[in-house]
This record gives sequence, structure tokens and C-alpha cells, in this order.
Amino acid sequence: MKIILKENVSNLGEKGEVVDVKDGYARNYLIPQGMALPHNKKTKRMMDTLIQQEEQKVQREEEEYQKKLEEVKGIKLAAKQKAGEDGKLFGTVTTQDVSDLIKEEQGVEIDKKYIVLEQHISTVGEYDVKVKFAQGYEANFSITVNAEDSEKEDSSKEESEEENKNKKEEEEEKIDNKDE
Repeated sequence: MKIILKENVSNLGEKGEVVDVKDGYARNYLIPQGMALPHNKKTKRMMDTLIQQEEQKVQREEEEYQKKLEEVKGIKLAAKQKAGEDGKLFGTVTTQDVSDLIKEEQGVEIDKKYIVLEQHISTVGEYDVKVKFAQGYEANFSITVNAEDSEKEDSSKEESEEENKNKKEEEEEKIDNKDE
């Protein structure tokens, strides 16, 4: 029986190929599993259309990859993270953080699954990052991680301490008023 493969099947052929197999193998396994279709003019035309659409989709994706890679190739990003005095970050910079930073600074949306960190970013410094869409579609850029300004943190801590102090005083006054 001649069939058209809907997907790659090991030891048989690749997607879209017309192969000759035993009737039982085709009717009892390949066709029910959705791996193949019986060969006739209608299914052949349908598979040709599907393969053509898939090739167009792949071509569009490759063009999109190329465009995004050109926009991020060689850029230098700067990130600010909370860090201790020794330069060690409180937490790490993740691929999601890098993706968000690229979107914020360059306006290019790149999914975190395409971002490859050469090493864990857990200290202040400069790091190399790679965007890898597929074989042959990759670009390198760098990211510099700096510590956030501690002055802002200190002033906000002082303000929050003053607010807490004022609240405690108000509560004490309320308690004193209730006692009287």
C-alpha cells in the first residue's frame, strides 16, 4: 500500500514522502496514529499544500530572526540590581530579566528561551550574552550589571522609619485616650 507520511518516521522516510508499506502496517498503525495518509490525488495535493505553507512559515521565521539579530548584535546593555557591599547581587540576573531589558532599551521582543547566558550572573560586572534562535542564527552582546544606588534606599528607609515612629505615637495616644 502506498502512503504519504505526515511526519518523519524512523526507518521509513521523511514528512511528505510517498512510501510503499505493507497494508496491515499502514491500516493498523501508521494511519490511526496520524503518521500517514493513504496515497491518492486528493491527499497528495493536500500534503503538497501543507509542505508549501510550512516552508513559507520557516522562511518568514528566518527573516524575523535575522531582523531581530541585527537589532541586538553588539549592543551594550546596563542593568541595575540590588547588591551587597562585596558586589554580590541579591538574587541573580535571569534570562527573563535580560529579555525584559532588551525590550525596554531596544524595543525588540525576544523570548527568554532564545537567550543563552555564558555564566550565571550573580555579581556586579560585565557579561557576554548570546541570542540563539536556531543553528546559524545567533548574535552576541554584553550586559553590564551595576549595583543600585544605596542613597535612595537609605532615604526611603529613614522615611519609612519616621512613618512607623509616627504611627506608634498615634497608637499610644489613642490607647492613652481610651484609658482616661
